[in-house]
Amino acid sequence: MNLVDLSGKFGNLRKIQNLNLSNNLLHGEIPVSLTNCSILQYLALDHNHLTVPVTPEFGSFSKLTKLNFGSNNLSALSFNDFTGSLRNNIGLAFPNLQKKYLPNNFFTGTIPESFSNASNLRSVELIGNNFTGKVLLSFTKLDLERLSVGNNHLGSGEPNDLNFVTSITNCSNLDYLDFAVTSFKAYFPTHYQFVHQTDTASF
Repeated sequence: MNLVDLSGKFGNLRKIQNLNLSNNLLHGEIPVSLTNCSILQYLALDHNHLTVPVTPEFGSFSKLTKLNFGSNNLSALSFNDFTGSLRNNIGLAFPNLQKKYLPNNFFTGTIPESFSNASNLRSVELIGNNFTGKVLLSFTKLDLERLSVGNNHLGSGEPNDLNFVTSITNCSNLDYLDFAVTSFKAYFPTHYQFVHQTDTASF
């Protein structure tokens, strides 16, 4: 079914807080009318065949805390075929977001610095995309529990590729860290205490 075929229904769901459309063989665009569900706290569209990245209108989901777009054809969300890059201000668009799950898509470009401003984030899963460049995030405002950016093309080959790691020391509750299969050339500073506190660390 084309998700656009359901677009007329979303206008009647203004009070819905949780919407799970996972594993429905949906395809096509993510309709802008979905933003009528303005008090959504949980949105799951994973394991479908959606092909169009999220539009700027999705910034109206100011109450969203969990977002799962995995395994689609989007270039911006997980186990989909999402393609494209993430908006630079995506971290500001979802101020209450706690979990961002966008693995195994075809997202490109750099990881937006604005993630640093999403102070409620606890889990960032970006594994298995085509992100490139340096990680310019600062984790000083965050208390992450999971950070997974492996299986991307991150890194510039410069000695300061891993400078961002210093700010992860603020994340005292971090228990999962994955930088495996990237293009970082710098030496990972394993002497940091948080490395020994994690349950799983993959470099």
